[in-house]
Amino acid sequence: NFIGMYAQMCQRLAKDLPELSDDDGVLPFTEVLVGKCRSEFELMGKEPERENLEGLSAEDRDHKLKKLRQRTLGNVEFIGELFKKQMVGLEELEGLVNKLLDTSPDDHDNIQPLVKLLESVGKPLEASSKDKMDGYFGRIQELAGQAGLSSRYKFMLLDLKDLRAKDWVPRRAAAGPQTLEAVKKEVDKENRFVEKPKDKEAEKK
Repeated sequence: NFIGMYAQMCQRLAKDLPELSDDDGVLPFTEVLVGKCRSEFELMGKEPERENLEGLSAEDRDHKLKKLRQRTLGNVEFIGELFKKQMVGLEELEGLVNKLLDTSPDDHDNIQPLVKLLESVGKPLEASSKDKMDGYFGRIQELAGQAGLSSRYKFMLLDLKDLRAKDWVPRRAAAGPQTLEAVKKEVDKENRFVEKPKDKEAEKK
């Protein structure tokens, strides 16, 4: 809900606070920001390792992993927004796309972040190199035809191909700016679906 706003805020901070300093010296704000995004991305697929999940029930573990994967997905979308604001370079973005495309036949968790990223940056990315985009979609075609791929992921990839064929114009226009009250209602509605159900025994007490 707030990724676009966060990217705008970082663009403003890069102008108002161009450098950060600590005991190790001075670094440009944008370099620190991109480094943080990169380190978060490198943790993709390692959610069980980055958090202590031992001793949790199966339900709690699944809930925790879902939240971590939502965070990973948000980070990838955020990088795409920073690219469109020229705060992330083309080389950095291409490296990210290539890593997302390098998914194994047994692990398809990279597909949704890949689709979300290309939905966001596909048009400017293709403008920079159509040949590279052709290569990406050759790999996407391979992924869509993998045995054992769920229909959900397959349709995500096929919809992405359709989006490119329509010059990256989505069927539905992106929602415009919302009031703070409208955003709060949307977040409250979303939280009702992701919050873990209350323990019935606790409710009795």
